[in-house]
Amino acid sequence: MPFSLLGAVQNQSRDWVIDKIAIGVTYDSDLTLAKKLIKQVGLELAKDPEFAPLILEPLKMQGVDQLGDFAVQIRAKMMPYRESSSSFGDRPMR
Repeated sequence: MPFSLLGAVQNQSRDWVIDKIAIGVTYDSDLTLAKKLIKQVGLELAKDPEFAPLILEPLKMQGVDQLGDFAVQIRAKMMPYRESSSSFGDRPMR
C-alpha cells in the first residue's frame, strides 16, 4: 500500500496513554509551590481507590511550557491506562 493512501495511523498495541495537561498560573505565582501542589495532587490520585487502578504513572510537572499574556503555562503529564484516559474529564471533582 502506498504511503499516500494512509490516513491516520494509531498504535493500539499499548494499553496506556500519556495525557499532557496545561495549567495556567499567574506571573506572581511561586512555581516551586506549584510543582509541589501538582505532585501532591498526583499522589492523592494514586491513593484514591476510585482513580488508583486507572493510573500507571502519577501526575507530575514537566516545567514551564510557555509564557502567555496573562499566565505562565505549566505542563504536566500522567500515564493512565488507555480505556480510562477519556473518563478522567467526565468525573466530578471532589
